[in-house]
Amino acid sequence: MADAGVLLVKTTNIKKLTPKKSEISVNEGFAELARPRVYNSYHKIENLERTGMPIKVYDIRGNTVLQDDFLGRDRTLEEVKEGEYLLVKNVGAYGIAMASGFPGKKLPKQILISKDKIEKI
Repeated sequence: MADAGVLLVKTTNIKKLTPKKSEISVNEGFAELARPRVYNSYHKIENLERTGMPIKVYDIRGNTVLQDDFLGRDRTLEEVKEGEYLLVKNVGAYGIAMASGFPGKKLPKQILISKDKIEKI
């Protein structure tokens, strides 16, 4: 199941850290996917909206007050713009099961997509 799930996140802010690296803030984080922070786990992240753009290096920061709320660090992605969507892969069995409902946050919505139907869970 771990390979099956994904988390869609929306880019809310981009900050240049160095000439070669930027930080992306997104609308989800530790509350929706705890594994990167708790276990230092790696989840592949892709830019859903760009093809053929220059490759850049990013840290992807979650949206809680936790200083180390990162979904990924030192990720090479095609250039990302504010408002674009990223796909965090392989969250399957660990996504909703570990979602915390961090203070003030709702649990993420779940959608099951199979060959012939899309169903809200």
